[in-house]
Amino acid sequence: MSLPRAAGLAAIGRTVAWIADVVFPRDCVGCGTPLRPASRGEFCAGCLASLPWMPEPVCAVCGEGFKVPSPGDADRFAGRVCVRCREDPPPFIRARAAFAYQGAIRHAVQALKFRGRRAAGGALGRLMVEGLDRAGEIPQGIAMIAPVPLHRSRLRQRGYNQAALVAEPLAAALGLPLEEDVLVRERPTPPQVGLDRRERVLNLAGAFAVTAPGRVGGKRVLVVDDVLTTGATVSACAGALVKAGAQEVRVAAVARG
Repeated sequence: MSLPRAAGLAAIGRTVAWIADVVFPRDCVGCGTPLRPASRGEFCAGCLASLPWMPEPVCAVCGEGFKVPSPGDADRFAGRVCVRCREDPPPFIRARAAFAYQGAIRHAVQALKFRGRRAAGGALGRLMVEGLDRAGEIPQGIAMIAPVPLHRSRLRQRGYNQAALVAEPLAAALGLPLEEDVLVRERPTPPQVGLDRRERVLNLAGAFAVTAPGRVGGKRVLVVDDVLTTGATVSACAGALVKAGAQEVRVAAVARG
């Protein structure tokens, strides 16, 4: 294709996108503000300028934030492991989230999960990559990425797996296969909202399985989810992978609740 023709097609594409946004205007997934015609992405400039990056310090294992007496004490907590992880180590090596679950990120996740805003998945995934890179937490030596699965009944209802959508940009950035079927949720589980950590763990007992242990045996696997709260879900996934022979499991998420 000649350069003039390619430039002409690109211009036509931009015009079509502008017309589509005028006829079917989009709102920012972070605050609901109408986006300008032909805006790139799903967030407005204001939301992108005020993203709730995950603050340090965090537990070196589960990534949960420490409450420190004052900002000046933060350095003393760097690299520490929280009491829960010391007393009851999770089956994953390390979990990290790019953002705190608040503000524009919280609204975008809810739009993705409950309001059918599928395009928010890729937008959140790209921001997750940026946030993990910014914190120096892009995992190395990983063989595959496994998104936290939905039960088939929930998948039919929603039409997509939000964890798989946010994992796509990370898989592309790392050049890794996104194995959407390596983990399955064998039984539906009641919603986790409102449950404490113990109740969540019991709720998820035996819920996940590995479809083909030979695919994960001796490999390092990165589990990706949209939001980490108590870590019960990713722990259940990691436990299933380790049981199937995975050498190591790490976890990445968009946000920490």
